Amino acid sequence: MHDSSGHITSRTFVRKPLSKELLEFPTHRHPRIELGLDLSAGVFVGGGSIEGTAQISVDDAERIRHRKTLDIARISIDLLGMEEMGGNRRHVFLNLATELVDDDHPPPQHMVYDQTPIGPKDTFWHLVPSVTKLAFSLSLPLNVGPPPFYSKNARIRYTLCASLLIRDRGKQYIVRTSEDVTVLSVYDPEKALMSLPSPLTASDEWIRTRETTLDIIRVTAGLHRQVWVSGTSIYVDVHIANNSQKMIKKIELQLERDILCYKHAAASTMEKSAGQARIFDDNERSILSKSTVKQGTAGWHGVPAQHTHVRTCDLELPRGHATVKCGKYFEVRYFLNVVVGSAHTRLVTVQLPIVLIHMNSLDVVPNSVAQVAMAIEEKRTTHTIQGGHSPHRLGHKRSQSIQGRAFAAPRLQSLGRMQAHARDLQELREILDRSPRKHAIRREEADWDYHTPPSNRKGRVVDDGDAAELQDRLRRVRSNETIGSRQHTLMRGNSSKSQRAESALGFREAEVRDDMELASIGLSGEEPFKQRLERSRSRQYQFIKKRSVERWKGVASSGVGWLKGHNGGGKDEREREDWV
Repeated sequence: MHDSSGHITSRTFVRKPLSKELLEFPTHRHPRIELGLDLSAGVFVGGGSIEGTAQISVDDAERIRHRKTLDIARISIDLLGMEEMGGNRRHVFLNLATELVDDDHPPPQHMVYDQTPIGPKDTFWHLVPSVTKLAFSLSLPLNVGPPPFYSKNARIRYTLCASLLIRDRGKQYIVRTSEDVTVLSVYDPEKALMSLPSPLTASDEWIRTRETTLDIIRVTAGLHRQVWVSGTSIYVDVHIANNSQKMIKKIELQLERDILCYKHAAASTMEKSAGQARIFDDNERSILSKSTVKQGTAGWHGVPAQHTHVRTCDLELPRGHATVKCGKYFEVRYFLNVVVGSAHTRLVTVQLPIVLIHMNSLDVVPNSVAQVAMAIEEKRTTHTIQGGHSPHRLGHKRSQSIQGRAFAAPRLQSLGRMQAHARDLQELREILDRSPRKHAIRREEADWDYHTPPSNRKGRVVDDGDAAELQDRLRRVRSNETIGSRQHTLMRGNSSKSQRAESALGFREAEVRDDMELASIGLSGEEPFKQRLERSRSRQYQFIKKRSVERWKGVASSGVGWLKGHNGGGKDEREREDWV
């Protein structure tokens, strides 16, 4: 059965309870039916699917020997994950299944005489001599369990079984074939190889007492992360403090594997297992690989007496090894041993626990990248499993995420930083747009307004006379409050000082009288201040001063407020007069 895109529709479910017949009889044969499995790959990973075809061949012996027709009722595919120990001890931790033929899905038309069952209660179909290939697909969870493992006394294996339920001469038979497959769990690349918050370190020391001194050799080894991929190299920092009379001439790295076997099953609560609280019955220890750095090789010249040295050493890990978490009967652990010694003596040994994972648990096979990326994305965004209960069906929903997102972590992290920077700039831009300083203050109902003075575009230099003239004009521009708050005592019509200025300077009498009226602007409140100011300005333009007035620059400070400068001033000067 296929969907619109051409992919095989998966109807995977967890089979409960487990059929012990699959364990006891993994193979059943029938003389008239041949059953086989053809898989699409040799390695399958969690989050993907196991795809292949079941090949069913029915011979034509009934037409030759007049035998009765065979009947078929069910075709199923099962995946078993088993933990086995010597002494016929066996535990199934995974059992996924899919039905190719059942009550709701009849066999293909060319495989039977009629796709209608024999009877309403007899859900069998008559088989015809044929060769049929039925495609199947088993969806896998991301964490399928421990990786395959084989040793002398313990092993973990995954078995794919195809079973047919047939009827011959009124008796029901099972036809079954089984095949071991490699199934690996998948780890999120963004988290699996993440560095530890602080280094994983181990320290030990060698002490020897002399007559007057104490010799101490202290060794510290550290790892920046605990998870490593089999088939690659592991790097460890080694710190040696040699406070002795000996010469350190050798550093040796070892990969140790320990298989811990348990005699009794683990106790557990409803929340978690207490398997780590057991005492192992047997420990099978072995050294898988070694690497030695000697004095005078690889750019290392040893550690002399009373010296300290730090070096990064590496060890190549063999392929195909992976840590097996504690199960019902055994577990597999790996350790990195760092041995420091003299030429022929081992002085100090430290041990660091490590976790090995299979290469394809991170580097997913090409035909499963899209499915695994979708499964990882769905695990991040949705939590469909609550309380540790497994779902009845394990089908992958369609995801809107980009395929392969989990395998482009560095690029996505860089993209995230760029997007965060863009968001910060956008937020700053919005704050500036809302700032009141960006917009001018507008007063629509006010009866007055501001005018910007003309610019000094020509770069005109203001001399002393012009400066005094500008100061005089600005001094006369006052508000109502400022003028009203002062007590004007300048009554030029009655003061003797004003009369003396008239006769001494030689001005006309009309000019002096007009200046007296200008001084009394702030004392009369009959007209608005603006009108009075405009009238006074119009009066002062009635008189044109001669250029000889430059000799009387200081006169403006004595109270003659209408004294003006050059009549032939430029355009900029006239503009400055208008803005007041």
